[in-house]
Amino acid sequence: LVTFIIGPVKTKVQIHKKIVCYYSPTLDAAFNGTFLEGSTQTYALESINESTFALFAEWIYSQKLENSPDKKLNATDLAALWVLADMFLIPRLQNLAIGLIDELSRTHITIDAIIYAYEHAAVDSSLRKIFV
Repeated sequence: LVTFIIGPVKTKVQIHKKIVCYYSPTLDAAFNGTFLEGSTQTYALESINESTFALFAEWIYSQKLENSPDKKLNATDLAALWVLADMFLIPRLQNLAIGLIDELSRTHITIDAIIYAYEHAAVDSSLRKIFV
């Protein structure tokens, strides 16, 4: 297992190393290389909130995200998930997040999601383009 330290509260979440390294070349290099994360088996994500990381963990284990009445996805968390997937070099997860944002855009896009996208994604990114 590897440990992720999430958000300003520094919540610790453990995920199986083999699976997270399989899906992310960034994390594979971090946990299996000579970086600090390789020796501590810990990765800090202070700018990511717990709900966004929960989506990441859900996808890592299932390769899908559930949007149901009991568990509604929101565009801000999905935008943050897209940024996290960009950082971890996981285009499949980015594509899923964009697709879900597109579905939500018909009814549930908030200004917070748009602001997050413009503050954290590259100018020519598909995340920014989805909100135009």
